[in-house]
Amino acid sequence: MLQKHGVGWVAAQTQISYICPAIWLENVIVETRLIAFSEFSLLVEGIMWNDSKSQIKAIMWGKLVHFNIKTQRSHKHSPEFMNLFEQIHYPIENAKNFNDRVKILKQLSQ
Repeated sequence: MLQKHGVGWVAAQTQISYICPAIWLENVIVETRLIAFSEFSLLVEGIMWNDSKSQIKAIMWGKLVHFNIKTQRSHKHSPEFMNLFEQIHYPIENAKNFNDRVKILKQLSQ
């Protein structure tokens, strides 16, 4: 998409909380979801689990901005992208911010 249209997503902000160490060569599962979106950005959550999904290793929130390389400015998502985001959007309930989400997931992982 970047080569064809000159637009893509760039990382604007990343928050990570390490809950439990991952051991050398340990198999892990990384689960991602789109938790929020706007005309110009995406907020993605990633959760790293052990291979049985019984223990959370880390939690990450990443804000991505849709960006036009030619203009060097943020770029509005197309109606097609907005429709896709609406379909795959998985909002987080009971957490107003990253720290709230970490607390909730820590409790679930104990």
